[in-house]
Amino acid sequence: MRVKILPFLLFAAGISFVDARIWTDVNGREIEADLVSADTDIATLKKAEKEFKFPIAKLSESDRAYVKEWMENDGDVADSEKDDDTTGAKKDSPTPPKPSPESLQFDGQELKTGGYANVYSYDYNAETVEMLKKKLKHDDTGYKLGIAVPNDFDPSKPQKVFVVSTAVNNEAEGRNGNLGKMGMYAKHAINKGWICISCDSNNGYPKNTTAIEWCFNKLNQVWPNCKTWQYATGGFSGGSKSCFGPCAYLLKNKYPTLGVFMAGCNEDASQGHRETYKNGKSDYKKLRIFLSTGDKDGLVKNEQTAGVIASLKSNGMKNIRSEVFDGGHSMNKEHFEQALDWFVTGDK
Repeated sequence: MRVKILPFLLFAAGISFVDARIWTDVNGREIEADLVSADTDIATLKKAEKEFKFPIAKLSESDRAYVKEWMENDGDVADSEKDDDTTGAKKDSPTPPKPSPESLQFDGQELKTGGYANVYSYDYNAETVEMLKKKLKHDDTGYKLGIAVPNDFDPSKPQKVFVVSTAVNNEAEGRNGNLGKMGMYAKHAINKGWICISCDSNNGYPKNTTAIEWCFNKLNQVWPNCKTWQYATGGFSGGSKSCFGPCAYLLKNKYPTLGVFMAGCNEDASQGHRETYKNGKSDYKKLRIFLSTGDKDGLVKNEQTAGVIASLKSNGMKNIRSEVFDGGHSMNKEHFEQALDWFVTGDK
């Protein structure tokens, strides 16, 4: 069988895709593409509406493991999210969620368990819409709250909550917002007994603080004890920078905030968000910061990681853990689960 080999250098100036993964070959070269099919020998990747067949043996170890899990889970792993036919949200579990008890609802609407990405949409009041339009020049008229919970979820009991942040590199990613990347985190958060949430405007990724404020107001309205729960924020690449937005909000409003997961991060953006909410450096002193970086990540050099750590320390964060995995510019699920455990226990 003749195989059309995917030339990595061909995509140096390629287009970014919402569901694309950064792939790395055995020589450390990287491209961004979708995985559309695979067998034991060949992975079929898609970019710019063209499909290319690539020998799995020539992929990095982490990419080979990803393909294996993708096949075992019928084409569904953390980074390969699929559209949900009814909500437009991303499916984040390889098996259908178990049905929720009839009494399990959120604000009078069904709350499915098992990691399903429930999406609840609301309108802003007229005053807020006017403010956004006149003062901030935004045309947002409402917000979307994404919630994924474990099968045994009970809102009357203490919970741990992970707040998703994403990068926005193009218009499509902006429209999908934080909700569009819940699938990268929800399954693994649920495995560790955490809830996973996302906050967006009705137009997608929020370009102001309004959406997160209204989302948490709604959470407090429906689950009044949620302000006593424990929280962490995080994201991959650009999301590891923007995640300090919800972190700053949580700290400002006295939510118990445990830590921040920063994957594939080459710059610390905590100071700008801290200044937005007028937090002091002392507010960040107890945070646990988990940095996750691929040893073949061409976008995050060793000196950049060192710079991020130095900047975090200068902004009040002293409890920093930096871990490296075998791979490129990607979100490592093992590191994410380790981070969730570490946030709670402090044990490495």
